[in-house]
Amino acid sequence: MSLPSSFSDEIISILFQKMDEGLVKEAQEWDFSSVEENAWHGCLLCLADIAWHAGIQSENIESTVMYSLNVPSSS
Repeated sequence: MSLPSSFSDEIISILFQKMDEGLVKEAQEWDFSSVEENAWHGCLLCLADIAWHAGIQSENIESTVMYSLNVPSSS
């Protein structure tokens, strides 16, 4: 049984909000040191599961990679 894509988009949005808690965003660099490690790890595992089973919509690819690699967006 797989998750409908509309639900996966909602979940991904919530995961990004959770990963933003405590994140300090600067122009060139983001400080991830204050982000709760267990929450971060759980969010990444959830993103990986969604990517594997339901796929990640093209509009979420950049943010997913950005958060996964702990780097700010180039845009």
